Amino acid sequence: MSLILKRNRLLASAAAVALATCGLAVGDPEEARSPWLIQQEGDLVRVQGRLIGSVVRAKRTRGAMQQFDYREMSTRFTIRTVNPERDMDISVRVDGVVNAVPGDLVTCTGWLRSSRPRDNPGDHTQRSAETTLFVPKADMCTRVESSHISLHKEARTAVTNLLLAGVAKQNVSLIHAVFLGNRDGDWIGVSRSFRRSGLAHLLAISGLHIAIVASIIGLVATATLRGVRSRVVLVLVVVLAQVWIVVPRIPVIRAGVVVALLCSGRILGQRVSGMGLLSLAAIAILAADSTAASTAGFQLSFTVVLGLCLLYPRVRWRLLAPDDDAAGPWTMFMRGLASMWLVGLTAWMVAAPLVIQRFGSLAPIGIVLNVPATALLAVLLCLGCLQITFGWIDQTITLIIGATVNATATALRGLAEFGSTIPLGFIPNIEPPPWWWLPTMGWVVWWGLALRHRVRMWCCLPLVILPLLMPILYTDQEGFRMDTLAVGHGTCHVIRSGNRAFLIDAGSKSNLDVGLNTVVPALRKLGVRRLDAILLTHADLDHCAGLVDVLHQFPVGQLLVSPQAMASSSTRDGPLSLVLAAAATNRVGVNEAVAGRSWRMGCVKITIIAPRRDLATTSSNAASVVTSMQVHGRTIMLTGDLDEAGIDHLRSTWRFPVDVLEMPHHGQWSASAESLVHQWKPLVLLQSTGAARSSRDPWINLPANTERLVTAIDGAICTSVAENGAISVTGTLLPGRTIIIPPPLQPSVE
Repeated sequence: MSLILKRNRLLASAAAVALATCGLAVGDPEEARSPWLIQQEGDLVRVQGRLIGSVVRAKRTRGAMQQFDYREMSTRFTIRTVNPERDMDISVRVDGVVNAVPGDLVTCTGWLRSSRPRDNPGDHTQRSAETTLFVPKADMCTRVESSHISLHKEARTAVTNLLLAGVAKQNVSLIHAVFLGNRDGDWIGVSRSFRRSGLAHLLAISGLHIAIVASIIGLVATATLRGVRSRVVLVLVVVLAQVWIVVPRIPVIRAGVVVALLCSGRILGQRVSGMGLLSLAAIAILAADSTAASTAGFQLSFTVVLGLCLLYPRVRWRLLAPDDDAAGPWTMFMRGLASMWLVGLTAWMVAAPLVIQRFGSLAPIGIVLNVPATALLAVLLCLGCLQITFGWIDQTITLIIGATVNATATALRGLAEFGSTIPLGFIPNIEPPPWWWLPTMGWVVWWGLALRHRVRMWCCLPLVILPLLMPILYTDQEGFRMDTLAVGHGTCHVIRSGNRAFLIDAGSKSNLDVGLNTVVPALRKLGVRRLDAILLTHADLDHCAGLVDVLHQFPVGQLLVSPQAMASSSTRDGPLSLVLAAAATNRVGVNEAVAGRSWRMGCVKITIIAPRRDLATTSSNAASVVTSMQVHGRTIMLTGDLDEAGIDHLRSTWRFPVDVLEMPHHGQWSASAESLVHQWKPLVLLQSTGAARSSRDPWINLPANTERLVTAIDGAICTSVAENGAISVTGTLLPGRTIIIPPPLQPSVE
């Protein structure tokens, strides 16, 4: 308890700084596995456990291609197993709808997978470190014992029904997120606009939400109760009830622990230290789960609050004049607004280095929008408290307050959507060097603690913000590199030469959200900020499912599509129609991809080999765009999903050596494909496919000096060509297997 008392401020500060530093230093810890998990890894197993947390039932595809996903909904939840050695939490993903509630004892049969190495660049932004049980059918997950503890579920249901009364459908996801911490429904669409406007912290329940509710209850208690302790007890009860109702994430737990300790200190008549409370909250969370220190929620939550505890009092004292008790209402109001803005500015400066390092983006517009958005959030939370308190009395009261809640939510969402459209308000695709965040954070702390003169602080403020924007200018200079991403049964090639980038396809048949889940994070991790062009080989989902998200997230010079694809029915009611609509929305020109078209991008010459403009086809595969790339005396050939007739035509017309060949149609075997491989004898074969086709591999007869890499086995495949023509090919899952090909004796014909 002495850690949180005021007289131990030095000890509390040291502990808080140490905990924050440890949290930032931790990468992706490898959790120790129990022996039974190692034995059952990848096998069909039956696991029994108690369901904890929430149950999420949702469409498997939540992005632009949802209408083309005809599979039934999936169910996700977490169970806590009971075994002789130790309990452990396992995430369960069921293909189908499972009717279970928290507290149920369930038995699930499926394939157990622990966290695997990263398949693609940027996977750490999407992949968790949990163990997952994949259950292929809903009837393979059965309820053994129903939950006898339903008070929590009933309370959440009652609160949800009150809060959603009179709320329009487009605001349901926003209400769920702000009040309950649920991330369902249109969460992706809502979160995108809040993130691009720098207001993502308002959408996820954190200490800010808890503090606003505590302040509202404190004002009510001051007006209605006399004793200080009775007021504090009321605040404590309401805050603990809020923490109990919402989804228990790290910022919520941290805020709940801090408020509980703060109120306990007030009841006992003790003054407490904010950083001491923060340290104790961190200790409690890390004691419960030591891996939490590596999560973005832990790092951002504790670092921002630590920064506010250390910097904000000094910044406010030095930038604003001391409080004047004789000031008028208008002066006090303006001073309150300035204080709110300084809180947002301090939090933004502390969080910006971590946000850039973790997510590769920055939203400067948040500095401006934070004050009005926080005010709207406070009004929304106040109305929510009124609805929960009085809404059950009469239906008329429920509808009146509900209409006001809906209007406030609409205003908050509109502000976020407005901010997301402001030029340079959101800067994506930032990839600074790994060490960058440390000196930048030190620079911000120096500004807040070392400068003492008010004028100097105001003058140096732009110089503090400027380093936060410097990663925008950082680029990773390198030669030619092609990254073939592991997208399951699909294709995506990222071609880079210097600072220029070019994308060929971005699709997956097994993951229609591949754009947001895989391609966009990979492009950001690779440092791509703009695409010279996107080439679509043909309009099947396994080649175009992720293009809508890419077009919305990155500036694109042009979209290249074959005339055969443009003439197909897919332009009217198929996936290509959505791609073309996204291109039109983002003012991306659409041009023909036909044989003979060529251009240079840095050191690489790109030439389209097929199809001809007059080619008549009966299938989309027959008109696949075939591309050759000549770089430093080497030739790389990408064949799309070319069919047998197209392969035979390519064999008869192409007369130059091919060093790296993409196997046609994801490596599907045919006599024509095998003849192509043996005629050209490429040094490296690339096969982009999923586990199903890879497990039924018919390619047993390859040329003697040909190496083959498969994304289902090797992960993302990186192919680079040095200036002397030396080729290096490696995969992310098997980095020890690197293929090195020395420079050629005679360069290929370009």
